[in-house]
Amino acid sequence: MPVENQIVFYDRSWYSRAMVQKLNGWCTDKQYEDFMGEVLTWEQKQPVKFVKLWLSISEEEQAIRIGNRQISPLTKWKFSPNDALALSKYDQMTILKERVFTTLGEWHSIDYNDKKTGRLALITKIVEELNK
Repeated sequence: MPVENQIVFYDRSWYSRAMVQKLNGWCTDKQYEDFMGEVLTWEQKQPVKFVKLWLSISEEEQAIRIGNRQISPLTKWKFSPNDALALSKYDQMTILKERVFTTLGEWHSIDYNDKKTGRLALITKIVEELNK
């Protein structure tokens, strides 16, 4: 956990149990429900402020990025079978994401279809949160 006056960024893996693991059957229903029932209470007991940001891309943009990842000499090493499955489960992931948004505290969704615009929106939101 961060110490006073420190900013720490965690990636989505913190909520992996609530989305990716559930979606792919990598956790039991009980593990999923336990996480969903306990994580917000745990976060609220911590002496830190959590700012939750979701970088949102459309299904179409995700397909483009996955396609580019497969052929780019710079990124094809990152392509995995899970990438191919992601598109086929986009709607299911959206349902899980909405449950996370409605039950696990305040989330800020950032339109990340255009990376340059998305980065600006992301930085703006972080600065707004720091100024609160």
